[in-house]
Amino acid sequence: MELLLFVTDGSSEAPQQHRFPEPERLTLGRGPQSPVLLDGPAVSREHLTLDVRDGELWATDVSSNGSWINGRTMQSGAPQRVGAGDEIRIGDYLLRFRLERDEPVPAPPDADPPKAAAEAAPAAAPPPPLSLVKAMLSGVTFLEWTALAVILIAAALISVWWLR
Repeated sequence: MELLLFVTDGSSEAPQQHRFPEPERLTLGRGPQSPVLLDGPAVSREHLTLDVRDGELWATDVSSNGSWINGRTMQSGAPQRVGAGDEIRIGDYLLRFRLERDEPVPAPPDADPPKAAAEAAPAAAPPPPLSLVKAMLSGVTFLEWTALAVILIAAALISVWWLR
């Protein structure tokens, strides 16, 4: 089994892909033991542990700074199952995961025969890049935009009046 880790930080749109063959436990953070350095003030030295158990991925927040899975705060010290499509945010970093099996899982004896390759479902594509602008503006409300527009228009009018 192989773990694919896709890391997107606030300064780039393209995710960096990291492969971990036969992972058992990984500890991510800004410390030297982290196989992927996540540097930043909101990242602890040991921030998140990843465990692969029985073909499933489990994440545990071990930080003092907090982690979020799908926008919700992770409870510190409590392992949480990470499913397909789940995203974990650590500071400015967005993490996505995919587990790939080295060998096919044997089908039960009464299962249907395997589908032809043309009928098989396509492999999951890597996660789409996180737009920096989208990330920066995701929490800005309409009222905040309106207030900013009023301030900018007022500043422009005052500067025109001042220069007359």
